[in-house]
Amino acid sequence: MNILKNKPLLLVAIDQYELYTKGQKDILKILISLCIDDIVKVGTTYLSEKTGLSRASIYLNLKKFVQEKLIVKTRKAGERHDSYRLNEEKLEYILQLYQNKKAMES
Repeated sequence: MNILKNKPLLLVAIDQYELYTKGQKDILKILISLCIDDIVKVGTTYLSEKTGLSRASIYLNLKKFVQEKLIVKTRKAGERHDSYRLNEEKLEYILQLYQNKKAMES
């Protein structure tokens, strides 16, 4: 299943995910919104401008996402910006948790 085919629902699920701060959610939603085939190329300056977070905060949060294996950071030789591959299994977990909570509300 390609979870990224249902981006709108995933973005709502991320908004409801309690383990991340608002800034972390904003970063993750931008990464998901910009990704193509599970890969997103984006600079920290862009993320900083869109979220209002400092570049240092962006770096720390991206590092946290890498440590949690939510994203995998790559940079090819000669490229200026990092690329990030999104971990579909981790995103599926966030979406499933959201759907389970919604089901319990009914």
